[in-house]
This record gives sequence, C-alpha cells and structure tokens, in this order.
Amino acid sequence: MSNYAQQFCSGRSTDARCASGGVPDTLRRPFHIPSIDAGDPCPVAQPNPDIWSREAPALGPGPVAPIGLGERAVLRYRRFPGSTWGGQKVLWVAAPKYDGPVLIRGGRVDAAGGLGFNADGGGPPLAELQLPPGSAPTNTNRGGYREWPSYTRVTSPGCYAYQVDGTDFSYVVVFEAAPMDDA
Repeated sequence: MSNYAQQFCSGRSTDARCASGGVPDTLRRPFHIPSIDAGDPCPVAQPNPDIWSREAPALGPGPVAPIGLGERAVLRYRRFPGSTWGGQKVLWVAAPKYDGPVLIRGGRVDAAGGLGFNADGGGPPLAELQLPPGSAPTNTNRGGYREWPSYTRVTSPGCYAYQVDGTDFSYVVVFEAAPMDDA
C-alpha cells in the first residue's frame, strides 16, 4: 500500500485522527495510561523474551508487543528536519495465538508531550496505530508471528506509555524516550 493511513486505517486515506478506522468500536476502551510526577523514575516495562526472541525481546505481557526499545525500554529517537517531532522505528509483533485487530494509543506520563505513529517517519504523526486482523503488511513467518513496522513519534524526552487493546486484552507498556545524541 502507498501510505500508513492506507495500511493501518482500513484502506482509507485519513488524517491524524483516524477516528473511524478499521478496528471494532469495542477496542476503543477508556484510555488508562498511568501518570507519574516529574522527576520520578519511569516505571518501564520489563522485557519478555517469551515474545519474539531472547536477542530482541518484546516489552510487556503480550500477545502484541513492541520490539526495538531494548532491554531497558528506551526509545532512542532522532529529530526530523523541519519538525517538532522526533521518532524511531518500532516493530510491533503479534504472537501466533492472537490474530485479531489491535488498537495502540499512547501518551507521555510524566509531563505534557505528544506521542504519535506513522509508517516511515515522514509527515504528521497519527494519534493511533490500528493493526488489522489476519495477515500483516510484512510477515516473515518467524514462528507464525505477524509483524508491523512503524515509527513511534515523540515531541520531547521523558516517560511515555502505549495502551495496547485487542479483542480480549488491554494493557499498558511504559518506556522512556531519549534523543540519540544522549546515548
């Protein structure tokens, strides 16, 4: 498909709200990411080597999880020229036991700050990531996992969380975001 909105929002071209995308309304549960006081430690998600692999563990309980934030759950992002947003690639995977739709939203938990998504890091970020049921845009058939490459976009360093909603689960994955030049 030619762009993120067409890949992840029911094949329709849409704007950043993507509000009526392809996921069922039942996945639009109340938004429940935590909040912490500025300066408190970020309660990052633990790696889960049972999802994906020990070399590149996913974060959170699964069955759908982000990969690419490392053992310490840090999104090392770069600034995009001409934008107030930065971002980095994140691979979303769904374990073989789950083939339903997924809705991923997020936000900053320690202060004000935006979190968004898109496929290639270009253009304005979308407010949510919608992953369709069944097959995925790329599927290496690595143990039956479905895969969706994407970018997580942020406006500033800090503590952030994804809320991951599927047909029979809803959970939060907390991570830190830091610019690459702070590595």
